[in-house]
Amino acid sequence: MHRAIEFSIERDKMLKISERLVRKIKQSKMKYIDKGILKNVFGTRFSSKVLISYITFPFCNEVENPKHTNLLEAKKIAETFHELKYIVDVIDWTNKCKINYKEYDIIFGFGEPFEKAFASNNKMQITIAYLTFSNPYFANKAELERIIAFQKRKNKKVMLQRQMFDFMDLNINRKATAAICLGNEVTLSTYENEFENLYALPATGLESAKDICINRNLYESRYKFLWFSGSGAIHKGLDLCIEVFAKLPQCELYIAGPKDQDVFDAYQEELTFKNIHFLGKISVESEEYRDVCEKCSYSILPSCSEGQSTAVLTTMFSGLIPVVTKQCGIDCFDFGYEIKDISIDEMIKLVEELSFKSVKELEVRHEAAYKYVNNNHTLDKFTKEFEKCIDKIMYK
Repeated sequence: MHRAIEFSIERDKMLKISERLVRKIKQSKMKYIDKGILKNVFGTRFSSKVLISYITFPFCNEVENPKHTNLLEAKKIAETFHELKYIVDVIDWTNKCKINYKEYDIIFGFGEPFEKAFASNNKMQITIAYLTFSNPYFANKAELERIIAFQKRKNKKVMLQRQMFDFMDLNINRKATAAICLGNEVTLSTYENEFENLYALPATGLESAKDICINRNLYESRYKFLWFSGSGAIHKGLDLCIEVFAKLPQCELYIAGPKDQDVFDAYQEELTFKNIHFLGKISVESEEYRDVCEKCSYSILPSCSEGQSTAVLTTMFSGLIPVVTKQCGIDCFDFGYEIKDISIDEMIKLVEELSFKSVKELEVRHEAAYKYVNNNHTLDKFTKEFEKCIDKIMYK
């Protein structure tokens, strides 16, 4: 099968292969499914209505110390429509309940409730696709390539991790009036020619990680890198990082995230090395998170596909310097570093080069990364840019 897909696989072939593989595995997914629509979440009497197909959890629960930025962003999206004088109904993107779409002027979001709206034949209705990830065809192909490469290097099989078919059917979504995509120009480029009206929206990092008082020993921290992310170890390049740092005993890798057991089983020996530290999932409000950010100068993420990595943005609020692939959707400008080649040998060269940066240069880049994320990826910035997107879609 590896020869069949290779690395130049066409979209239709990739789609069929990925769908077949997805049916063979049982993926871990968010199980929260609301019984129905959360009606009029702001209790208003406006004449127009919007249905948001996204996540309902933050509308049913108090969100304190959120573990993901989408909980806060979802509330801001709803508040924006509320301020535009729309009654706001919210439904979970996985919900299969029957919906009377004719009562809505705007349908926003993704998932099954959003896609079913296109069968209502309401030509006056505005439909806005919300893209929190790169093009699924791009993302699925990229992950397959990474898994094949891993299996060739380690001679071990591994489950698919973050295939995107459950999130959206692009054939349906491209019918939307417009689409708003979390990410930068690189993220948008994966949707080239898919949407007539496509707008970029900056993601947020968790501002609770913000700490301007971190006091690093830059002579020591330049040798230390933090991999901080969610599930999908191969998708997000953790396997590459482990193999790179296993050959660089003078540098240290801190791993903060969940344990994908089948991947970790392949690196049992490397994970015992003194320079590779597995921390597990840690809260950004914890002392452990602050301590590791104080030890490290760099946040490394060789991911094959993101919308815009909120994990890396979060670490930038703690002053870490991003070392990322362009697929992370983060503009590095004059403070970060792009991983241009994910081969083990080339990544070793890059990490070695970064570990010898001068203290003076590190000071400048730490400060620049912190300033950039505070100016461009706060919840306030997200809200203002979202308002601009909606204004362009509705009043162009």
